[in-house]
Amino acid sequence: MYRAAELTSLAGFRYFQIINQKGSQMYMGIGWGPATIRGPGGAELTIIAVNDPAAPQTCLAKQPELCTTLDAQETMDKIKPYLVFPESK
Repeated sequence: MYRAAELTSLAGFRYFQIINQKGSQMYMGIGWGPATIRGPGGAELTIIAVNDPAAPQTCLAKQPELCTTLDAQETMDKIKPYLVFPESK
């Protein structure tokens, strides 16, 4: 989720839409409350970067409630405290 938000922001977009999720690790609650992280595992997201906060018109997930639109900066701000970044050289 963090990388999706980061790429969205770097591309000049404000929001990203998750239109599909696969995997055993999910980050839920980003946008609906506190971040809940389950793992270990991996996750694969299919996203579309957009500038409109509207709900996605396309959803490929088996569970439609997993498709959503999130603010990229807000997502990074909420997830960053849970991540460890390597020191710059």
